[in-house]
Amino acid sequence: MASSSLEKYTAKLNEIYVIYTMYEDELQFPLTSKERFTELFELAQAGELPASADERPFLDFCLKLPFKSTTVQLECSLPSNFPDGEDPPSFNLNTPKNYQNCGKALIKELHKYLVDNSLFGEGSLSDAVQWVVNEIPTFLEKEDAECSPQTEGGKKKQKETVFASLALYMHHIYNKQKKIDIKAWARELNLSGMYKYGKPGSVYVEGDKEDVDEYLYRLKNLQWKTLIVKDFTTQNIQLPDASGRTVPQLINEKRLFPQFEEAVDFSAYIAGLKRVGLGDLCATILGTQMTEAKD
Repeated sequence: MASSSLEKYTAKLNEIYVIYTMYEDELQFPLTSKERFTELFELAQAGELPASADERPFLDFCLKLPFKSTTVQLECSLPSNFPDGEDPPSFNLNTPKNYQNCGKALIKELHKYLVDNSLFGEGSLSDAVQWVVNEIPTFLEKEDAECSPQTEGGKKKQKETVFASLALYMHHIYNKQKKIDIKAWARELNLSGMYKYGKPGSVYVEGDKEDVDEYLYRLKNLQWKTLIVKDFTTQNIQLPDASGRTVPQLINEKRLFPQFEEAVDFSAYIAGLKRVGLGDLCATILGTQMTEAKD
């Protein structure tokens, strides 16, 4: 088993290199390049990896996989103790919105597959990735079959639309990839709001409830020391709208933030929430730590 940080990093390189040989064109590294990855792999084989952790980038990766006329993205984050310990890799399947339900179901089945087969250590990563690649068509085709409009009496049923807001507390937000995901997923899901990195961390998002639910689902799939839902509110949107406004227009009218903003410190975070009328939420999110901050 790997013991030192260098040995663990080498083990991760070896695991991912197997994926690289199978999916070189589809493989991407959010925090480094393929060229740097292969260079590090060669250095590891020669026993010449940089001793400083600052010179060894995070090895989170993703695979962009085609399906019919679209593309799904399998994202993987490796636990710090991988391949030692009993923590499996963390996976997320980033799909077009009309496939989100099956994406969630597939990742849940993957986690069950990993746990049931004790796939936590060396040799488990390629097995997990291959399982997902093999199962994606089945799950997505099932979603295609189930997403046809439901009708009653020959009339298409109107889909319910709900606006939602979500406030989260994290013990800390320092990890580079988590910072990237927090912003990128909000942008992808068309969520507005405010976030603060550091210790403690906090995220407030608002938008279509389906998108807020998906955002929360993805964040919960990451590894946190503490992640607590401090507030979750919903508002029904009446459809059809008498004035002819579209669902996106109705959603936008309920937003308190025009975009997803970063607060540089507690004072800015408090000020931002108060600015849009969410002053009472400050104590709910971070308790006395927020109320003690200076304006």
